[in-house]
Amino acid sequence: MEEKKQEERRGYIRERIVPRKNYKRILGYAGAVAGLAVLFGAVAGISFTLSRNAAEKDRTTEREAIVIARDDTSSETENTEKSTTEDPAESTEPLAPETTEPTNGSGGETGETEPSETAEPSSEAPEPSKTSAEHMKEIYEKVENGLAEIAVSGGESRDWLSTQLGGQDEYTGILVAEGAENYFILADGSILSEGSSLTVKLMNEYVPATVQGFDDLTGLMILSVSKSDVSGTPTIVPLGNSFLLNRFEEIFLVGAPFRMAGVVDSGILTYVRGMESVTDGYRQTVFTNIRRAAGTSAFLLNADGEIVGVVTDPLNAGDPTMANGCGISPLKYLIEDLCSGNDTAYLGVRTVTVREEDARIAEVPPGCYIQEVVLGSPAFEAGIQAGDRLVSIEGKTVGKMFSIGSPYFLQLCLDELSPGEETEIRVERKGVEGYEPMALTAVMGGR
Repeated sequence: MEEKKQEERRGYIRERIVPRKNYKRILGYAGAVAGLAVLFGAVAGISFTLSRNAAEKDRTTEREAIVIARDDTSSETENTEKSTTEDPAESTEPLAPETTEPTNGSGGETGETEPSETAEPSSEAPEPSKTSAEHMKEIYEKVENGLAEIAVSGGESRDWLSTQLGGQDEYTGILVAEGAENYFILADGSILSEGSSLTVKLMNEYVPATVQGFDDLTGLMILSVSKSDVSGTPTIVPLGNSFLLNRFEEIFLVGAPFRMAGVVDSGILTYVRGMESVTDGYRQTVFTNIRRAAGTSAFLLNADGEIVGVVTDPLNAGDPTMANGCGISPLKYLIEDLCSGNDTAYLGVRTVTVREEDARIAEVPPGCYIQEVVLGSPAFEAGIQAGDRLVSIEGKTVGKMFSIGSPYFLQLCLDELSPGEETEIRVERKGVEGYEPMALTAVMGGR
């Protein structure tokens, strides 16, 4: 009976070990097929195959140190506190635009004003408000030269009929950074499959590109394009601050939501879910009322034309036919690593925050707990277990940071580590006489 009670008290921790998905193996097969295509002249100089195998470590593109500023999470915390618990699936209908009563410049109820000796009548008519179509056109013109058309052919196509007829699936990448010699395109790496090849079109001309970086956990990739291969000057689309997003805010989508590149659409944010725990960090999920086809990718922009979200199948939440995605702010550290050609440190755990009120009910100390451990991960090999209370990573203690969110603390620590680095991880494990301290050593992996 006592054991049953103990199990119920620890119900907030779902102890399970999850296997790690491996996209790299899929990408590894792509190189061989493309090599045969080159021998027979099928690619004609414009098709290239992205391969992610061991040989990719010797990239031909020189690495450039790209720095992307991080966003302050305080704004996200404030917005999260303002959010309601309403199910996002029930909040898909757009609100009617707010209207204001026309004014006649009066200070009283009669509408009469005293003449001013200094004021002169204005001959300029008031600027009319933009229609939705005009606003979409304005946003698209801002980012048009920063969009890259990506056509995927061959491989395990999602559309059998299209493949049999020699068709291609179209996707969109977006320029997010530049170095001294290269442009960097953010794209959905999960669009590739065994034997697939792709072509890239930037500013209406085909350009060669290479894989600068690929992330297993999110499925995102960065393509590198040499500036010498681009005749014009493309637009670098700025990364916005998704922590500032608010529910019912106008949002714009650009990309290929129906496998046709160059589509633009608009809608509203129906819900913003902050700090959702995922492997080795956290995710901010944004829900919209914009439609898309499952298996496609696109980007969400705010009213200033800044990227605030990424819509892909691996990052989608809820209905796969809706343009729901991941806020851009939690992804900035990853995008920086991918653009710089660096592997991001990988530990392989998922955490859960137990705050004071929950700790009293569960009769456990408040803090950051390990919820899941990925099978075969560095954390698994180091002996970290689900249910462990995380104390510190390489000397950086959790302290009061768990009140902000343990996934944020975990991501902050891993952002400062490198693959292959031996890292001391201190935890407390439930024993007969309470939680006992343990010091473990994990060798960081790469994503």
